[in-house]
Amino acid sequence: MAQLVLVAAALQAFSSIQAGQARGRQLHLQGAQANLEGQQRALQEEQKANVVLQRLNETNAAARARGSAGGVQSFQGSAALIQDVNTRRAGKEFDIALTSAAGAERMGQAQMAMYASAANQAEKQGYFNAAIALASGGYQYSQIGAAPAATQTVGSAPTDTSSYTFRR
Repeated sequence: MAQLVLVAAALQAFSSIQAGQARGRQLHLQGAQANLEGQQRALQEEQKANVVLQRLNETNAAARARGSAGGVQSFQGSAALIQDVNTRRAGKEFDIALTSAAGAERMGQAQMAMYASAANQAEKQGYFNAAIALASGGYQYSQIGAAPAATQTVGSAPTDTSSYTFRR
């Protein structure tokens, strides 16, 4: 019986460690996934920035073509003004997209760090639970042999009379 208590405590401790490690691996994977999602959002924002540049080139080329077709020099007067306005607007959109990309990447990294911290805590909790299981098993083991030294049979009177007082 005593060995059974120790074996049960050891199995529970082993199980606690395994559970903590499994939870830690799961959280590390979730962190990696969050980081990848942040990188994906950053790439999407960078693609938006590239689309803005492509649209800028197209609209400025169209403005130059219209100006040239009308006999106006492409880089002077109203054609230049239209191109300047387009460039300023596109520049703002481009900056916003790049800022969003950097933010998305930092957010993914921050989430990954949070998951890593939670994973480490889960692993530590597994070891802590294992220690508690072993301590509890040790205590139960020590209590098994702590039965009273003197035993009485059913129906017999107690042999120790020092705790009784007789009244007359």
